[in-house]
Amino acid sequence: MYVCPLDRNALVKKGDSLFCEKCEALYAVECGIPVFSKNRGYWSNVDQTTMRNVIRRSEETGDWRRVIDEEIPQFKRHIAPLFRGDIHNIFPIDSESVILDAGSMWGGVTLPVAQHCKEIHAIDKTWESLRYLAVRAEQDGLKNVRVAESGIASLPYADHSFDHVILNGVLEWLAMDEDIVLDHDWTEKKIDNLSYSEKPNPEQVQLEGLKELCRVTKQDGSIYIAIENRIGLQYYLGHPDDHVNIRFVSFLPRALANYITRKVKNHDYRTYLYSPNKLRELLIQAGFAEVELYSSYPHYNIISRLVPFRVFDKLKALSYDGSAPLNATGKLKVALFSLAWRFIPNPFRKHMCPSISLVATKEKRPVARIVKALHKAEIIHHQNYTAILANNRFADQVPANMVLWNNQTDSIELFCKVSRIKNTEGMKTESEILNKVNASLSGSTISGTLPELVFWGLLDGIEMQVTKYVQLKPTDSPLLSGLIKALSMTGKDRLRNLSLWLRSRWFRRHDTSMKKAILWLTKFQELTSIDSFNDAVTLVSRLQERTVKLDETKIAQIDPVLTALSMLETGTIALSTEHGDFDICNLFELANGQLFVVDFEHAVENSLPFFDLGNLLFSTLIQDWRRFGNGASIADFSDSLGVTHSLTKWIKEYSALTGISLEVLQYLPALAVIEQHCKTFPESRDPADYPMYGDDTFSQMLEWRLKLRN
Repeated sequence: MYVCPLDRNALVKKGDSLFCEKCEALYAVECGIPVFSKNRGYWSNVDQTTMRNVIRRSEETGDWRRVIDEEIPQFKRHIAPLFRGDIHNIFPIDSESVILDAGSMWGGVTLPVAQHCKEIHAIDKTWESLRYLAVRAEQDGLKNVRVAESGIASLPYADHSFDHVILNGVLEWLAMDEDIVLDHDWTEKKIDNLSYSEKPNPEQVQLEGLKELCRVTKQDGSIYIAIENRIGLQYYLGHPDDHVNIRFVSFLPRALANYITRKVKNHDYRTYLYSPNKLRELLIQAGFAEVELYSSYPHYNIISRLVPFRVFDKLKALSYDGSAPLNATGKLKVALFSLAWRFIPNPFRKHMCPSISLVATKEKRPVARIVKALHKAEIIHHQNYTAILANNRFADQVPANMVLWNNQTDSIELFCKVSRIKNTEGMKTESEILNKVNASLSGSTISGTLPELVFWGLLDGIEMQVTKYVQLKPTDSPLLSGLIKALSMTGKDRLRNLSLWLRSRWFRRHDTSMKKAILWLTKFQELTSIDSFNDAVTLVSRLQERTVKLDETKIAQIDPVLTALSMLETGTIALSTEHGDFDICNLFELANGQLFVVDFEHAVENSLPFFDLGNLLFSTLIQDWRRFGNGASIADFSDSLGVTHSLTKWIKEYSALTGISLEVLQYLPALAVIEQHCKTFPESRDPADYPMYGDDTFSQMLEWRLKLRN
């Protein structure tokens, strides 16, 4: 498997070590990890003592996830999420590929990708990081992971060993040869007494590292690189350089950047970043022929959008929001950056993306894995497609969202949901319901207003759902919503009045959208209905069937509502398919202005009609109430915001269209929240993620009565 990094001669076992018979070099093997580093150091975000404790406890408990939560929760999103492996979909690999992750650290990318290839080798300069990676792989049952302690300058692998190489957030560090702990202050960093001119040029060091990676890549293989953009907009806006923590240093001339860094940090500036075009040149110098550049947003470690440069300017439909699994400060920065980025015109915008990703090959242009899989299954008829990671969601349990751009027609053709976990029951259920519902809607006024299924199943070890792509426009206002989101992250008290005023404007702005949504919903419920009733006894009975799942306290809270409902005239209530997440974020418009509804992941059949309507009307309101309620009830908060009038109007329109009595619909807050709490959630989903879930919301919504009579 390994060769001597000095002369590339095959190694043989000698006791517990590896031995080169040609140069007689001896390489230790510690806990199953071969050690090829010449100068062993410690590079990590976590101090060595803490890291060793994390390893020890993970081994003892057999539960590395719990140990993260207890010991280093601040780094959980770097270590644990499967979404960091979404990039494998754009690699030109398949399930038989052998991959090298160079500079793997804790395995944040290694282990997610390991689920989708034959074998993956992880190398790093820090033994503790590799040991932790190996422990995680063992506990997760990943037997195809191999680890070795090694730098990149001289790799312990023969020529053309790998189908694919990963260099994620590593290239910029190759010229930094000191032992460091990565933190924002670097107060403990030793002073570097060597002058800038006496050290090898960082760019040359980086180039030599790329040449070495090119050497171990097969002739028909590829390399993936991710790095911050030297001319990224965030640096012009004052975000400090991610490596030396100095503002504006990234895009300065190298000599000036070095002078400033030595003055401020007492060390050389050696973590070189590059513009997209310069990075392409560097890869070509290293021996690669084709380089596919991607705009990586908001960062290569938390990718929401991964869009190739060559189609970037044509993708006006893909929006860029502030979604990211960050703390409040991080979310605010991303939200503000998102707003600023909207004002950068094409074609400059892609060159100012915050991070760059690329796939480079030695021969022909790379073909993404997902494209290969769909072509092999004859879902597409050629391979001249570009894969785009779009509108990603940061949870392992939900799929990654991708679109396929047909280069022959210059258009997006397919939308793909790609599972991060195997045997996704939710994707299966959604696919089956989509087929049924589309059949029910056929020939009606709302035919063609939800995704059309092309394929669902397993391709090359990847579980995916493929639907026809439809050009859509969000019903939500991106600019207004982005501003509201940014303001809400400044704190509950700061700019509160401005936030609430903008939210009231939001509700007025969406009056037309809400009316469209209600009209669509009533028609949808009519067409998917399998039964109906018009008596209060049946309504109460069906609610009681659901409430048996609740605890005694909640059942006692619900009883007065059920008693009141039992004495009302109900009108006709249809049992129909429930969308399950009927919210403004899942509602779009077609070119003709007709509503288009997506995300049927939570759809169920034969359900009461109240939850979808309640979710549409109350979801945003409740989120605002939690941020700005200041102890007021939801009802009073709604009144103060001027929203209650709109809610009343929309509910009356729904009543007129469905025949459900206003007497019943005055209890809509209670009916919606009861259904929310009676739902069966997948093990992987946290019910608290849903706005209408939680004890505070439950009691408030149960007590809220809408005044629907004049």
